[in-house]
Amino acid sequence: MTYTDPVRYPNALEQADPEGALNTYVIDNIDNLGGRVTALENAPAPQSVSTGGMISSPFNSVFSGYLQCNGSAVSRTLYSDLFSLIGTNYGPGNGTTTFNVPNIPITWQTGRNTDVSYNPNADNAVRTLALQSDEKILVGGNLVNIAGATRNYIARLNTDGTIDTGFNPSANNIVWNIVVQSDGKSLVGGLFTSIAGVTRNRIARLNVDGTIDTGFDPNAGGQVTAIAVQSDGKILIGGAFNAVGGVTKDYIARLNANGTLDTGFTPNLNNSVLAVAVQSDGKILVGGNFTLLNGGITRNFILRLNADGTNDTAFNPAPSAAVYAIKVQSDGKILVGGDFTSIAGATRNRVARLNADGTIDTGFDPNISGQVSAINLQSDGKILIGGAYTSVSGISRGYFCRVNANGTLDTEYDPSFNGRIDAIVVQSDGKSVVGGQFGTSGGTIRNRIARLNVSGGYIQTLIKT
Repeated sequence: MTYTDPVRYPNALEQADPEGALNTYVIDNIDNLGGRVTALENAPAPQSVSTGGMISSPFNSVFSGYLQCNGSAVSRTLYSDLFSLIGTNYGPGNGTTTFNVPNIPITWQTGRNTDVSYNPNADNAVRTLALQSDEKILVGGNLVNIAGATRNYIARLNTDGTIDTGFNPSANNIVWNIVVQSDGKSLVGGLFTSIAGVTRNRIARLNVDGTIDTGFDPNAGGQVTAIAVQSDGKILIGGAFNAVGGVTKDYIARLNANGTLDTGFTPNLNNSVLAVAVQSDGKILVGGNFTLLNGGITRNFILRLNADGTNDTAFNPAPSAAVYAIKVQSDGKILVGGDFTSIAGATRNRVARLNADGTIDTGFDPNISGQVSAINLQSDGKILIGGAYTSVSGISRGYFCRVNANGTLDTEYDPSFNGRIDAIVVQSDGKSVVGGQFGTSGGTIRNRIARLNVSGGYIQTLIKT
């Protein structure tokens, strides 16, 4: 028998309760539950379920007038209508004043995290994503077509995932990194030698409309893979270059806000830079493939520079292999991802959290099975981690996971991609957009870019009181 509210819940079907005693109303399509909502307060409760009827709900709270089917003992007086119907069929409670509700475990439904309304469909790898203040998203990578439009290596998407037709800088080679400045202009780094119809070697700045900033031309001698903007407007760049503006600069440099070289910033490295982050105190974190700073100081794969570019001698975590991602938390702790299996003297597989002084955060150990290349933070402190792995703490996870602030796996969240993740941004509504080299998210076709709901894989059973 179909649910009695087909307008609001057209895909809800009645099915048998596991114990065979009651009816369970299953809301089969989350998108029809109150109009694509993720917060319980915005979702109307089902209107036509009788006492003792059960529903499956994708929310982690409980509708008014329902109880979670978790086997708990509840008052026979307070829930007298329900008690008169089911009695002690699911347990006698304390034998006098309470009884037990059914115990139906919370389940996970694959693919429920994927935002089905969002499908830009990129034709090749997405390497970087950047969120503008208006929530439009800049996309860079190997792509030449996205959202049904030709876009060479860089594009901008509207908030619904459609192409921004007014933005088309058209680079001539891969875009590795995009960072949005506070004034809305975008810094773009990569392998290109032209963009927006102008010669620009591996780094450029675009105006908000995608036209070139004609006054900005640093001229990097090799690919730029990492960009960060300081609070004073100066720009840090890292990559696989040995010169900037014709001046020898090995793998890292700092630019003035107008794109000229900051000649007073003189660190030099012996191999490529893959990540740069600026702390609130102005110190600079650098990760990559390098092992030496300034020709003689051993710094394996991660280091910290003082604001003037000199080495922070007190910081030396020395991971065992390359660092691809660095994210600084609001409390000053540092999330690090890469290929390493040890860091700061402790075993840590591909992701770790460091205290501000570079020592290991002993309570944080997600234990990821393969390379970590992208890290971002939700506003609630949970951590999104992407890369090329298939398990977290021994639990299957397809290239992406969410961990709690203490590093334990969020077991109620599993979008399950089928290919690597290289970029993650978090929208103001909590949804995240991810880019990489995948073709599906939770079994749903999503080519190289997808948007994820904050929750949705969580399915609990509720009983009407």
